[in-house]
Amino acid sequence: MNKNEVSRTDQHSKGPVWREEEVKALIDEVFQYFRRPIIYEHEFFSFLARRKGMVEEEIKELLVYAHTFGVINMGAEPTSDGKVVVAIWRPEDLGEPPWQDVVKALEEFYGRTPEKRRIKGSKKAQL
Repeated sequence: MNKNEVSRTDQHSKGPVWREEEVKALIDEVFQYFRRPIIYEHEFFSFLARRKGMVEEEIKELLVYAHTFGVINMGAEPTSDGKVVVAIWRPEDLGEPPWQDVVKALEEFYGRTPEKRRIKGSKKAQL
């Protein structure tokens, strides 16, 4: 396995291993279609199901790989009716670094990951 593949040893899927180039090409195609820097999960799923014939499980797997490779970031965004939707964006489109770079910077700053810092007397990890 090369650096552009993700190990499947911890996954239950029996599908093919996604290569970084394939993942990036599919993600780029989705964003080129919508012509917006942020798209929503339902749009992402709908596009890939209709245009690429992918099923829900394949699309979920693609999202995991895209996030693992740092091709996308994901977050929650409130709607005007008070609901919350999953938003997907490419970090470079919003001038953001990939999440891996953020983690690395935090580790360098704190000397370890923020999740591992504990406030005295607290049982939960704190920043």
